[in-house]
Amino acid sequence: MHPISYGLLYELIAPVNHQDDIPWPEHEDDLISTADVFSEPMVTHFSQLLVNGHGGQQELIVGARDNIYRLTIDNLQLVEKAEWKASETKIEMCIEKGQSETDCKNYIKVLHTNGNELVACGTEAFSPNCTKRNLHHISTIIDTENGMAKCPYSPHANVTSLVSEDGSYFAGTPTGFSETDWAIVRFSDTMKFLRTTQYDSKWLNDPQFVGSFETDLFVYFLFREGAVEYMNCGKAIYSRIARVCKKDEGDQKRPPGIWTTFVKTRLNCSLPGEYPFYFDEIQGVSYLPDTGLMYATFTTPRNSIPGSAVCLFNLTAINMAFNGPYKHQQTISSAWESKPNDHLKQCQNHGRDTSYSYSSNFQLMDNAVQPMTRTPVYHSQLERIVHIAVDELVAKRQRDKINLHVLYVSTEENIIKKISVLPDTKETCILEIWKPISDLTDRILSMHYLKEMESLYIGTQSLVMRIPSQHCNRYRNKQTCFDAKDPYCGWNEHLSQCAPPPDKNPAMPYWNQFINECPSFTHPVPGGWSKWSSWTPCHQGESLDGTDQCFCSTRQCNNPAPQNGGAECEGVNIRVTNCTVHGDWTEWSEWSACSQSCGRDAVKTRKRTCTNPAPAFGGRVCVGQDNEYAVCIDNPPCPPPTPAYPCSPWRAWSECTAKCGDGYRYRTREVMNRAESSACPGNFVEVQKCNLRPCPLAPKVVEYTPWECSTNEQEDRYKIVSELLNITFIRVNVQREGRNSSERAMCTDICGHWSNWSECNEFNVQIRKRKCMTGNNGRRCPCSDEESRSCLSHINQPIVLEANASISWVTLLLACFLSFILGIGGLAMFCYYKVKKEHHLIPSSPLYATKQNFYVNVPLREPPTPKRTPSFSKNSTLTNGTPKVLTKPLVAANGTGTVKAIVKPMEYDTATIKRNSNNLKNGYARSFDFEADVDRYS
Repeated sequence: MHPISYGLLYELIAPVNHQDDIPWPEHEDDLISTADVFSEPMVTHFSQLLVNGHGGQQELIVGARDNIYRLTIDNLQLVEKAEWKASETKIEMCIEKGQSETDCKNYIKVLHTNGNELVACGTEAFSPNCTKRNLHHISTIIDTENGMAKCPYSPHANVTSLVSEDGSYFAGTPTGFSETDWAIVRFSDTMKFLRTTQYDSKWLNDPQFVGSFETDLFVYFLFREGAVEYMNCGKAIYSRIARVCKKDEGDQKRPPGIWTTFVKTRLNCSLPGEYPFYFDEIQGVSYLPDTGLMYATFTTPRNSIPGSAVCLFNLTAINMAFNGPYKHQQTISSAWESKPNDHLKQCQNHGRDTSYSYSSNFQLMDNAVQPMTRTPVYHSQLERIVHIAVDELVAKRQRDKINLHVLYVSTEENIIKKISVLPDTKETCILEIWKPISDLTDRILSMHYLKEMESLYIGTQSLVMRIPSQHCNRYRNKQTCFDAKDPYCGWNEHLSQCAPPPDKNPAMPYWNQFINECPSFTHPVPGGWSKWSSWTPCHQGESLDGTDQCFCSTRQCNNPAPQNGGAECEGVNIRVTNCTVHGDWTEWSEWSACSQSCGRDAVKTRKRTCTNPAPAFGGRVCVGQDNEYAVCIDNPPCPPPTPAYPCSPWRAWSECTAKCGDGYRYRTREVMNRAESSACPGNFVEVQKCNLRPCPLAPKVVEYTPWECSTNEQEDRYKIVSELLNITFIRVNVQREGRNSSERAMCTDICGHWSNWSECNEFNVQIRKRKCMTGNNGRRCPCSDEESRSCLSHINQPIVLEANASISWVTLLLACFLSFILGIGGLAMFCYYKVKKEHHLIPSSPLYATKQNFYVNVPLREPPTPKRTPSFSKNSTLTNGTPKVLTKPLVAANGTGTVKAIVKPMEYDTATIKRNSNNLKNGYARSFDFEADVDRYS
């Protein structure tokens, strides 16, 4: 039959199994909410999907352009990424050979597991290469080898491959840069390399491989190629299945490395009739090893009306065709004819009973492989089905368990159909239609169903997606759950909802389903809302120029759509947000109070705001004033102004009281008119810290304090040594020096030191006080003990501190301590002078006599008393040259007493008297007795 008649014949036959008139639900929105997606920027061509179950933990290995990924099987989370790019040298050479820059990348085309290893092959800029990697750490490369005949050069070429149970590598792929040499090859560590004959169209005629699988003895390859048996009538493409023996050892003579068990035959997928309608081009295949069944998708030729079919084959029919007669052509001009099969290629003797000469003449079998059903299990028109994945599951019918198949087929328009195959009649029922990707430029490259996860995995140009096989929650009541006839869903009486089998066991008595026929929609089906769409710009209805717009989101009442009198969806089907809003004024507020209570200069205001509504999302702002002013014409005239008495300007700052440490400076001001002092508020004196830098350490010795009297008739003085100029860091060493008075005179009255000036009181007066020192006779000093002064005159030190100024308590303590020391020193000096004046004593000393002297000189009369010479003067002598011996106890720095002899000149008339030995004390003459004798004889 000439292929030009296929289109008309298909139009006549197709409606027999056409189901597009039934309103099948679409579930694009359900996929969005339940699917998992993995993608990565700048990475494309996710064409290879491999499920790794080695080690007890399943993972999804994905091959893309320049990258290999390990993803979690449940939610597609990234576990590991291995980057594998072509070298710059290979890329440059590829471009020089005329290939595009896009094609000169490394496209992963082969992924297989072999024990603990991952076998990965890529195009690598038209220089194919293969690597062996650690399966659990794919970035670790164990070995690298040439990928020629294992992987195609071009990313657009089709390839199929597998690793058999014994570790041999089988592949159907082009073997050269120009893709003119196609081959089915075998690589093995224990057997020699084998391939199909090169450049022989009877073996392979420009094949496009779509899949392969293995059995115990054979490996099968499925592809489409130019039909050599139809060549005398024109050009046609047939679907083929080829078979080779796993243990084929090749011809023992010549040529080496050629298959001796290679055979192929046609796959028949057609609509029956007087003139069958053939779907000649195979697109995808899914083999079920447990049952030996094979589902394959077929399409019409490119130059024909689009149409697709799914046919079911079993291994028995396949092997029956290979065991039948050959199709043989004696010469090129001869017709093809059937020839009995005298050499069954069954691998009984590992292929040794077949020679190359026999294999070179007989490759094509005469009988085609027939499907299990008279018609395709599914077919459709105006679409091209590409990929297929199959799930085998156990369902429930009445009380019995049944096995059935669910097909997942994808079209060139990226639509996936979920189709169930009824077990008894092999009739197919469309259950759901999915639209996983909406981008028309994207396309599905691979599809794989994983039973353990009950999910379908797809790889596209831009992403990897996991789609759960069941969406039972969309059926809202028991009747719609049963009407859906979804083998994954049933009514759970305990939960009162449509749900998958509990614990994956459909035999539970409280879980029921009915799947003996295709879905029916005769019962009322209430409508359900779809998911909200994404936000998109939309124009406002009242906009005249079309510039005002909003963002809208819509949903449809199609999940499911109400049918057979079912209730409509309740609620709105559109949401609007971010609409263009033009601003408008609010009403004017009330007039405010006048700015002043008198005079014609007072004004009042009122306001309005642009918030009714406020401009938003590109809306226009309000035009006009937001404030209005008016003169208060009703105000009475203002009284004459009261003259002001402002303050005078601040005078310049004074010099700082210290060059370092805590210094202060001050400034003053005055009232211009003293009679109106209240018109100038605030302080009249301001004080500010200055020169806050720390002072250097420097010892400083001050003079001795004046002599002070004490009760024991001894006068003292103190010497204070400070190591710092700043009193807050003062370190005081007090050196005390004492002496006895030379006569019993009363200490001179000494006034104490003035205290610091107090702060200004409420009368603007400062006060200072002092304490008068008294002598041992109890008399009070003739001193005033209190002084006062005005705060505005005689300012000698700062009296007002800044707000943040503070005096450390350590400073106050040190100041008090220093004042106490100075006071004690002054008191001691006062007492010292008083004692010295009243008692002029001459202490005894061993320096004056070593033996008892009974005769001494005494004065006969009292001469006029000369001016008293200080006891510590070094050059004091008597006018007559007679020395007078005086002693003064001195307190040294180490605390010990010293004796100091001082000669004091004095004029006396003397006489000699005899001392009384009874007045001796400690063997020495006492000065007190001497003074008594003087008084006695005076």
